[in-house]
Amino acid sequence: MHIQDCLEEILHLEDTDLAASLADASRLFSCKKRQLVAKPDACSDWIPFLVSGVIRGYLTDEKGRDITDCFLYRPGEAVLSLSILTASFPINFEAVTDCVLLSIPTQLLAEQFQQSAELQQLYSSYLLEKLKLERELKLLLGISSAMERYQWFLRRYPELADVVSIKHIASFLCMSQLVEDVLPRSPAEQRELLEYGPAANGKKAIPGTE
Repeated sequence: MHIQDCLEEILHLEDTDLAASLADASRLFSCKKRQLVAKPDACSDWIPFLVSGVIRGYLTDEKGRDITDCFLYRPGEAVLSLSILTASFPINFEAVTDCVLLSIPTQLLAEQFQQSAELQQLYSSYLLEKLKLERELKLLLGISSAMERYQWFLRRYPELADVVSIKHIASFLCMSQLVEDVLPRSPAEQRELLEYGPAANGKKAIPGTE
């Protein structure tokens, strides 16, 4: 795919001059499954945007435990923290599947941001969506049972149910006791789980949901 066409498609840019300016300095690259895309606290001259594939953001706590922070799977999502213009990476990002990314020079993007209302709106929308998800998760974790959290994940991320491991879903939903033989994996079982709850398919309920 031509880089300018890719930019216009994944970022939904209507300003063709802006897209052309960014495209001239941008580059496409691929990441293999499990490859580290960005390290914590690293500054980069490039800001990557997802073109295809799935990426997981995760933290490592003081005990060395891997804690999933986010999943990126929609084309155009920036592979970095909310501080998009500083290009700082407070968390790790690794490829869950083989991925294609489009990298834009940080300095160029920052310069264009100052002049482009379209880029400013793009960033505002990105920031608002991330903050809404953060609030939604905070409420979910505060009042919902383990099964309700998993049901929310299936509704919120149907594209990821058969891509992301149970371990990483459990980590994302703060369900450290979740094990693979408790939660069904096939699409048919997932539909039954959503409709009938933890008793679906004769499965044992998650501890704390009975």
